[in-house]
Amino acid sequence: MRAKTIFTFITIGILAMIVMAGCSGSSKSSGSKPLAPAGLTATPANSQVTLQWSASKGATSYNVYDATTTGGPYKRISSTTNTNVVVTGLTNGTKYYFVVTAVNGAGESGYSNEVSATPASPTTTPAAPTNLVAVAGNTQVTLTWSASVGATSYNVYESTTSGSGYVKITSTINLNDTVVGLTNDTKYYFVVTAVNSIGESGYSNEVSATPAVPGPNNLVAVAGDSQVSLSWNTYSVGSGPWGIAIDASGDAWVTNNNSNTVSELSPAGTTIGTYTVGNGPAGIAIDHSGNIWVANYRSNYVSELSPAGTTIGIYSFNTQPWGIAVDSSNNIWVTDDNAVGQVTEITSTTSGYVTAGTYNVGSYPEGIAIDASGNVLVTNNLSSSVTEITSTTSGYVTAGTYNVGSYPVGIAIDASGNVWVANNGSGNVTEITAATSGYVTAGTYNVGSSPEDIAIDASGDVWVTNNGSGNVTEITSTTSGYVTAGTYTVGSGPAGIAIDSNDNIWIANNGSNTVTEMKAGITGYKVYDSTISGGPYNYVGFTTTTGYTVSPLTDGTRYYFVVTAAYSKGESGYSNQTSALPVTINSYLVGNYPAGVAIDASGDVWIVNQSDGTVNELTVAGTTLTYTVVSYPWGIAIDAAGDVWVPGSEYGGATEIGTAGTNVTYPIGSGLSNLAIDASGNVWASDEGGSRNTVVEYITTTGIAYTYTVGNYPWGVAIDFTGNVWVTNSWDGTVTELSSTGITIGTYGVGSGPEGIAIDQQGNVWVANNGGNNVTELSGMGVTIGTYPVGSGPEGIAIDHKGNVWVANDGDGTVTELNPAGELIGSYLLAGAAPEGIAIDASGNVWVTNWQYSGTVAELVSATTGPQFFPVTGPQFAGGGNN
Repeated sequence: MRAKTIFTFITIGILAMIVMAGCSGSSKSSGSKPLAPAGLTATPANSQVTLQWSASKGATSYNVYDATTTGGPYKRISSTTNTNVVVTGLTNGTKYYFVVTAVNGAGESGYSNEVSATPASPTTTPAAPTNLVAVAGNTQVTLTWSASVGATSYNVYESTTSGSGYVKITSTINLNDTVVGLTNDTKYYFVVTAVNSIGESGYSNEVSATPAVPGPNNLVAVAGDSQVSLSWNTYSVGSGPWGIAIDASGDAWVTNNNSNTVSELSPAGTTIGTYTVGNGPAGIAIDHSGNIWVANYRSNYVSELSPAGTTIGIYSFNTQPWGIAVDSSNNIWVTDDNAVGQVTEITSTTSGYVTAGTYNVGSYPEGIAIDASGNVLVTNNLSSSVTEITSTTSGYVTAGTYNVGSYPVGIAIDASGNVWVANNGSGNVTEITAATSGYVTAGTYNVGSSPEDIAIDASGDVWVTNNGSGNVTEITSTTSGYVTAGTYTVGSGPAGIAIDSNDNIWIANNGSNTVTEMKAGITGYKVYDSTISGGPYNYVGFTTTTGYTVSPLTDGTRYYFVVTAAYSKGESGYSNQTSALPVTINSYLVGNYPAGVAIDASGDVWIVNQSDGTVNELTVAGTTLTYTVVSYPWGIAIDAAGDVWVPGSEYGGATEIGTAGTNVTYPIGSGLSNLAIDASGNVWASDEGGSRNTVVEYITTTGIAYTYTVGNYPWGVAIDFTGNVWVTNSWDGTVTELSSTGITIGTYGVGSGPEGIAIDQQGNVWVANNGGNNVTELSGMGVTIGTYPVGSGPEGIAIDHKGNVWVANDGDGTVTELNPAGELIGSYLLAGAAPEGIAIDASGNVWVTNWQYSGTVAELVSATTGPQFFPVTGPQFAGGGNN
């Protein structure tokens, strides 16, 4: 029997690689295994069988199994990301049995239904294909159809006239084909035929489709004071996104440097999966087999992932690996970002990948690219140069080193072989071009602040991310040379950049934990609003960026928004509709770097000023009082008698401010972060000092302190209505539950970097995962109920009487409101702020500290026509954040 060959219905091409790196943190992927695929069918042909099945929700790939006996035992013969596959090399006349499973990061499903088929030599031409379907895209149409018995391939025909004028455009063994290079707004007609060794069938049913510029994706609204900020084509990923690369299916793969994960996004921006890798993932590249390679800067190794996101290899070849690229022979090249300055080549052997060579370059090499001749070019960040490594008959050697701008990082090579370098220190881009004696400088072009990464589109335009100025610059060629064609605002701290096969630009925004997609062929966007869901909509304005602020608006009135994309021939359809409720936001000046906030029974607002060692009391009478407390205070809590307790994060100790304004400091702990007070008046404080893994219980009636071990770097503290104490362990990604006597009841996994914690009226525990940009809800038994996305860098968390959950997002200056089911109610922008602590007063106003020098506390005033807030009757956590 001939060896079986598996063809999956995707096109594998040579992919561009983009590099970079940056910060710190941890993360953990979660989810459930997908359901088994349904509707598996088998269609036989000459020495082959075509399998088709329905997609399984949550699956990132599928495993295909066969047997020659019904019921197995089955042997795995293929893994694919598609929902159909051709199994070839089979023996005619032999009956085969097949099943399929679905796979994601959580594991593999059970078997699908079993099907059987018997390959046979053809005796007649196959029947025409059925169920031809066409789906229009941007300058392309995707066709799918059902298999024809006996067919070994299919011919695809196209016309611009219905029923005639068909021209054959491709032949394929697949059951789908994407027709590219079409003209938007032109209607195309398609038919398909089935082919075997006897001949070709008649036409399938005819279908038509009109390619068009797509409408914007993922329109999101964030309310402010008399305004609403809109963004679109921007997608949340993990913490600290940096490198980005696009696979053959158009999926974007992003390294999350702080949360130690890689995110996979679909072409529409939907998260397909989040996969754990090493510490500090930076550069990322995709090889010719579709495997994903990640340079883990702080782990000193490179990870290899399958297209399904499963780790299939770890290679400890490097010290501080940063940039990564793949050459035409599928060898992996990695820069070592350190003073020694080396580049390592990793090559495939029968026993796996091994080091093929290590080559000295300049100091702190970062970016890496490979030209059409296989020469490797590397940016040396500290040396302000580019090194060329070239192949010779005796191996690779250094061919030359060329001066560029200050602190070069990103590098790309255009179709003419010119090398483009982003100079982070000098705020410009250098073009070096090949000459008889090596490369020479052809031009230097000013861009934005701290350019980081660089990519080149199909037209030869150069795109540069400006990490310091939050935008992207496009440099285009003219008859008189290259000039700046435009600068486009994206997210905060743009880093990695990649361009997909449709010429869409993808940018990883390190500061806002997002990815922005800039659609090709679009001249701008039109913004519309209404006070009625579904419209009619009113035209508001036009922008060339992926964001717009609508103002002035009426606070307390809900507005509905849609956006369209404008292009040369007109306007796309509407985006998804989103809504927001502007609210009045008052701001009050307090001390430097305010952190925790709490509200007493009389309505006075208490704010902890971390760098001042003070506490401000904003009284309902409008006066501000100031009290000196412990060194570097952070959290705050108020006991039943009205006394205010503040822990010291630098040297430990807790200060009690009495109702008469006097204070006493107690020498407990070595570096307290936050605290809570139980029904007996005892103070429970997380102690991150010393061993960084304890909680201190201070008995106020006796002055005795007890210490209990919890997880690593405890942070938030809350007490439930049974008296159990809950502590977030920010370095472990866990929450520890203690009994009222300090006995550990359980430790429960949550998200990345858990910090703020609060408990609702049902006893459910809500945790803000600072590294994961989400909130986890646990039952009182520690079982995960759900994990819900919020803003960037969530810190403090509080719950109102309705059970709505309020989260202060330090990373993007917003406050998120969720309902008790974890669904988004609204997002509110505190302009220029870094929200930390959060609390809710008796009138339903939300108070948020802005952790910055010359800090403020913001009051979001409750609107009678908007969300209603009520005071929390149980204990509430009011701190949050990092030292």
